[in-house]
Amino acid sequence: MSEETLERFKPTGGLVSGGLAMAFALVIIAAWIRDRDSISDGLAAASLVAVVLVWAAALRPRVAVGEETLVFRNMFETVRIPVAAVEEITVRQVMAVRAGGKRYVSPAIGRSRKSLVRPNRMRFSSHLPGGGKQVNIEYADYVEDRIRQSAKDSRRRQGLPEPTAEAIAAEPHSVGVRREPAWPEIVAMVLALGLFIVAVVT
Repeated sequence: MSEETLERFKPTGGLVSGGLAMAFALVIIAAWIRDRDSISDGLAAASLVAVVLVWAAALRPRVAVGEETLVFRNMFETVRIPVAAVEEITVRQVMAVRAGGKRYVSPAIGRSRKSLVRPNRMRFSSHLPGGGKQVNIEYADYVEDRIRQSAKDSRRRQGLPEPTAEAIAAEPHSVGVRREPAWPEIVAMVLALGLFIVAVVT
């Protein structure tokens, strides 16, 4: 089966602060490698933990959508949701979708506290699907609209009805959601924590 083409959305926050934090931690690790007498093993190990944590929490999370799948790449797992099963979608400080009576969250797309209090501060220029004229909308609204439209298109292709209030309020049911552990990040975090514990107790 061919890989589905996904539209990937840029994160709405955390890249700059996460990048700076990772750079600072890497500088400490580099200094420890050059001169182990100047930097303690505990600080170097803590910096390694910080590198993995910043990568997993601030830089790894992403949201992408295709014709059939909504992908949440989160801290230590990737969640693949059939986009036709998306019943509700909201974006506040994080993005949350409801599918099969369950709630799935991604921190990659969100609104700042300021934009929640004063909406429409951040704008994004985009061409509407189908070659429509250019409009200015908040980026989080653009992502929300694209996922909502993808869900509608997928349901239409499959001949599925739009979700009703009764269906949304129903008990959770299986919709084929797949969870894939982020093994590289999990292993890296376990190793980094192990090294930190060893450095502290020895």
